[in-house]
Amino acid sequence: MPVMVFLDEAGDHSLDPVDKDFPVFVLVFLLCEQAEYTDVIVPAFTRFKIEQFGHEGAILHSRDIRKALGDFAFLQVPERRDVFHVRLNDVIRNASFQLIAVAIRKVLHKQRYGASSRNPYYLALEFGMERLKAYIDEFGQEQVTLLAEARGKNEDDALRLSFLQLLKRGSPYQQFGGTQFDLKFVAKKANVLGHQLADLCAYPIARHVIDFKKSSRAFDIVRSKLLQRPGWRHGFKIFP
Repeated sequence: MPVMVFLDEAGDHSLDPVDKDFPVFVLVFLLCEQAEYTDVIVPAFTRFKIEQFGHEGAILHSRDIRKALGDFAFLQVPERRDVFHVRLNDVIRNASFQLIAVAIRKVLHKQRYGASSRNPYYLALEFGMERLKAYIDEFGQEQVTLLAEARGKNEDDALRLSFLQLLKRGSPYQQFGGTQFDLKFVAKKANVLGHQLADLCAYPIARHVIDFKKSSRAFDIVRSKLLQRPGWRHGFKIFP
């Protein structure tokens, strides 16, 4: 069954300056079988949205949920907030998808590599693509579209160029021949559920990397979705 891939991130990819309160960049690849996505996951989240908002137009965005902004202003009411989070956790837990997540610890990256430090987004993309290619090869899928959220023409063009260069040259662990990869961009307002799911998973991963000792129910749910493979093929990469 064809696998769909959605990309989203948490944190910014700037190395100068590094946000001391959020010094990581996390890139998430959300993998889902096409039929599972269209026939099960999308209907389940549509029901959830209609139940919570009375319509399906709300965009599930981690920051807006945490800060109770916009459509999520009702989360300022503790009772409604508790019900919302229980239901959201349930629908995510029951959704059948897998994750490849790459976290770049920016301060350590700068300390170790200095002037040769690479852009965290491009570095995370390389690590994630290595794992995605290994996963796709297990099933012999020959064509894969990666759907990323548009960030602006210049940034999208730069990412597309980096993506094409990676496919051409390969990486130390992986060559990308034999699979036709395509990278497409869509705006947040398109209300693509795959992006919203990836966004909801990216933030708990970032918080976990920032503070391993702090327990998180959200990360416990996300952890169960991480791709389980041996060695460097594992779905969770923290660098350095």
